Amino acid sequence: MSYLFLSLLTTLWFHSQGLGNVIQLDMVNSSAAYIFSWNNESDQLAISRIPKEAREHGFEDVWTNAVKRMNCIVPSGLTKELMVALYAYTADYPKHNPFYR
Repeated sequence: MSYLFLSLLTTLWFHSQGLGNVIQLDMVNSSAAYIFSWNNESDQLAISRIPKEAREHGFEDVWTNAVKRMNCIVPSGLTKELMVALYAYTADYPKHNPFYR
């Protein structure tokens, strides 16, 4: 799975106690923990790379499906692209072989 796609998922904006704009990640027990600093520039850079990354890493169809099907209000502090990334990663699509597996 593309690191950009994972970055989009993990930059869902939130403020943890005492962390401000820093998100501490430990996605699985065997993963390396790291700190990702969020800002508008990093979001825009990641968003601008989505079409190229989608084509190169084989999730263009998954992304297109998510864009077509996502029908929700984008909460303050998030972007449409982050919401689409979340939907794309959690949707049962393609059938019988979901992207998240």
